[in-house]
Amino acid sequence: MKTSTRIIIIIIASLFLISLAPAGTYSGGYGYEETPYQIANPADWQELMATPTDWSGKHFILIEDIDLSGIIVTPIGGNIEIDDYENLTYFSGTFDGQGHTISNVTINLPNRSHIGLFGCLDRFDGEIHNLNLQNINITGYSHVGGLTGRFCTLISNCHSAGTVTCLYSVAGGLIGSCLGTGTIINCSSSANVIIDSTYEYSSSVGGLIGYHYGEIFNSYATGNVNGKIYVGGLVGYLSNLMVITDIQMNNCYATGNVNGSQFTGGLIGYCQGPKVSQCFAGGNVICPEYTGGLIGGISYRCKISNCYAYSRVEGNLNVGGFAGKSHDEDSVIENNYSRGLVIGNDPTVGGFLGSLDSGQVSNCFWDTQTSGKTTSAGGSGVSGKTTTQMQTMSTFTNQGWDFYSEPDNGSEEFWKMDGYPVFLQLLWRKRHDKRPVSTRNPRRHSYIKPPDQTLR
Repeated sequence: MKTSTRIIIIIIASLFLISLAPAGTYSGGYGYEETPYQIANPADWQELMATPTDWSGKHFILIEDIDLSGIIVTPIGGNIEIDDYENLTYFSGTFDGQGHTISNVTINLPNRSHIGLFGCLDRFDGEIHNLNLQNINITGYSHVGGLTGRFCTLISNCHSAGTVTCLYSVAGGLIGSCLGTGTIINCSSSANVIIDSTYEYSSSVGGLIGYHYGEIFNSYATGNVNGKIYVGGLVGYLSNLMVITDIQMNNCYATGNVNGSQFTGGLIGYCQGPKVSQCFAGGNVICPEYTGGLIGGISYRCKISNCYAYSRVEGNLNVGGFAGKSHDEDSVIENNYSRGLVIGNDPTVGGFLGSLDSGQVSNCFWDTQTSGKTTSAGGSGVSGKTTTQMQTMSTFTNQGWDFYSEPDNGSEEFWKMDGYPVFLQLLWRKRHDKRPVSTRNPRRHSYIKPPDQTLR
């Protein structure tokens, strides 16, 4: 075959292959993992909103910061009439913000469900990474979040700031809900979250996520949270009741003020099953009953270890500086402390734990002077100490706490003294730069200590 003939055949074959590729409008790319669509300006975002066929299995990257001021923003996926799950649509691709920011996002859909910049992510394939949201104002009826109303897979290194308002139930500053085994890694929100409903049993609202069946690593929230039942500074309702294997929440914190009517905590409103470790909370917590500086209610095989709270806590029944109530015989509370002021006069108001129906408590402490309480539920597993004693390392190492520089209580070295015990190294990084984060192993990242665990 002549050389010229071979060249013609190659050209024809190449043109045929190109014709099979998606049109790839936007600012470039073809929607494949190797050549993702490129979002560079508001017009690209408008195209994405208007093209539901691109929500299925396509890949996107954000290559510039974009400002959506003046743009009518509708969610990517989700956005259904109340309870109209037959028409629920999903984003099943990936979106990598590459550390860029989308700002001035306003969505006002008070009679619609699954509301956020992305309304709903697919149960198996939808993922979002490395995206910052600034000055958001998101309103929806249920399953409402700044980034997404619902997800079930993986969200990493995403951050939100602004306001999220929910008119019924299930809302978070970043994510509304996770109804599967989803994982959140290196995420944060400073958004204020509000349940604006007259319904008495509105539930599940958190500074980061409202309702979560899944794991959380290296994440925090600093916004204020106002809800009714299951209200938390980070998570409203955290559970693994539907999951066979253990799930974890590690290296997280919340410092916003939290208000609720039942099961309200500085970090978690209600914890049903997961293992929670190396977490703390420090906002004001106000709730009439089942109120805790870290967790409102604990049940179903929860294990809470190596955590602390300095929250100011106020309530009437089942109120504690650390937790409001534990009521499962298989739950474990060990190696924790609290030091915040506790306000309430009922016998079920305690310096560390309000009431203990069942479960194990061991090697826990509270500050009797700063809490204003000399009693606590928990029996011999919890001890009230003076401020001087709480600021003495041997108080804790004598009970087996693992501190840096002591050789006898293990090698994980969770704690060091900084007035009170604080974490030696909190395993997250506050990332708002433009370098993507690998998500292959959520426990192996570069870490820094945040400012919020200093003595107050």
